Amino acid sequence: MIHQHSTAMHLDAVLEKNSENPFTIIFLPDDTQNLSSFDKIIRNFSVEMRTYNEGGNIYVSPSGTPGGDGTRTKPLDLDTAVAFVRPGQKIILLSGVYKRNSALVIPRYNNGTSENRKYMIAAPYSRPVIDFDKKSQGVVLSGDYWYIEGIDFARSAPNYTGFLIGGNHNIVENCRFYENGDTGLQISRTDASGNIDEWPSYNRIINCESFDNCDPSNNNADGFAAKITSGRGNEFIGCVAHHNVDDGWDLYTKAGTGEIGAVVIDSCIAYENGTLTDGTVGKGDKNGFKFGGEGIAVPHVIRNSLAFNNGAVGFTSNSNPNITAINNIAYNNARGNLVLSTYSGIPTHFVLDGFISYNTEGAPGDVITGDLESDKNYLFDGTKSVNKSQNEMSKDDFIEALLKLVSKIKGVK
Repeated sequence: MIHQHSTAMHLDAVLEKNSENPFTIIFLPDDTQNLSSFDKIIRNFSVEMRTYNEGGNIYVSPSGTPGGDGTRTKPLDLDTAVAFVRPGQKIILLSGVYKRNSALVIPRYNNGTSENRKYMIAAPYSRPVIDFDKKSQGVVLSGDYWYIEGIDFARSAPNYTGFLIGGNHNIVENCRFYENGDTGLQISRTDASGNIDEWPSYNRIINCESFDNCDPSNNNADGFAAKITSGRGNEFIGCVAHHNVDDGWDLYTKAGTGEIGAVVIDSCIAYENGTLTDGTVGKGDKNGFKFGGEGIAVPHVIRNSLAFNNGAVGFTSNSNPNITAINNIAYNNARGNLVLSTYSGIPTHFVLDGFISYNTEGAPGDVITGDLESDKNYLFDGTKSVNKSQNEMSKDDFIEALLKLVSKIKGVK
């Protein structure tokens, strides 16, 4: 039994393994609080502690059950494995389609550690699919220090993200997100946490692909997003976003919630966003990489990345006045390759180094604010790509630079 007054309290408890552990909490308000009632509140609850294959892997399959023991021959269901996996253990998903009618929730405090993560990974030579069958939200990862690898996450319900990260220090690698009812993967808070210090931070998305994500209004589903309530230190490395109904990447900042954490995008590709693979043309922004909103300065960094054939702009600050772009290429984006601008009266801090903007299809010229011309930047003026010295980039030089960048991007995979 725990007696709790109105001040915060932490209590350690020893739990019995593989059994229910009953608790009673009694909350007694004190007279310093401005409350409508000072009645005592009593709540009973229990905590269950189970272990499976302690020290070894936990196997799950589409036909696994809570009555399994986590071995390959008697696998668990996925939800039970997620609830009881211990730090350092690996949940191994055997091949197949895990069709669901509810979200896969990894709640807050279901954490690994920096030394011993919790793992959810595909079995060797398999590509398991977690299919939400358009019936629920997708994954909601609010825990910390998880490593998720080699899994497809598909078909979340309309207006629900395929994979939402609200925890910290997680790694998602070699996964695919497709045909979801909103953004494929998004980093944003999953609870009511109020400021940037509590928002999801230091997550790394590595060598993932996101495509054919579409919301009912055809205007909001991005490939990847870290926006509105995403924290510090989040990174996308070696990822590809294509054929999403809105943007490839969206790092939108909203005045009502305040500045988000700076994001690093490295060795990523965004192409043909704004149109799905079946030819459906979206009503959204259709940008490759979108870096801001509402004139709020967030020092995002993008490097070694490529945007081509998107329905709008390849790289756009979207009014964010503080973007660093190093060694990137934009090619044949319908409404321009590069737009770095903000609202009138806001000072800019754009950094542009090694940018190549090239067009063959008559797209608008680049729009930049500030003195960003240099001999390392070949910017498109509406007719040709030239550097500060007015040297024009030839087709052969562009192809050589493009192949060099693609080779570098492939090198991170």
